[in-house]
Amino acid sequence: MCIRDRYDAQNYLTPDCYTKLRNTLTDPILKKLTVETLIYMFYNIWERQTQQAAVVELYNKGWRYSAALDTWFTDLSYPRDGTVLAGRYFNLTKWEITTPPEPVEISASNLQTLEDFLA
Repeated sequence: MCIRDRYDAQNYLTPDCYTKLRNTLTDPILKKLTVETLIYMFYNIWERQTQQAAVVELYNKGWRYSAALDTWFTDLSYPRDGTVLAGRYFNLTKWEITTPPEPVEISASNLQTLEDFLA
């Protein structure tokens, strides 16, 4: 008998070890993770505690998130009231840090604060 023949989709339960991440992420481990890995955690791991840990580390590394643009930015400068210029951003399509020919202009009100994520 094939395993496929014994599979019952209505009564199948996925083991917890496949759906729950053991939260063993400590500060020293998080500090070693790349920006790409932290952004992956932000978008793909739905456990709130893990997402918040990734966000805190991204903020510690100088990245800021715009919910309106659904994009992470870094190398920010604040030339005038209400405007922020971002030198680089994370391109989700190419999955890489991108430097545009000209800095990206963002409204300061569009950038999330760390407190927004931790609330």
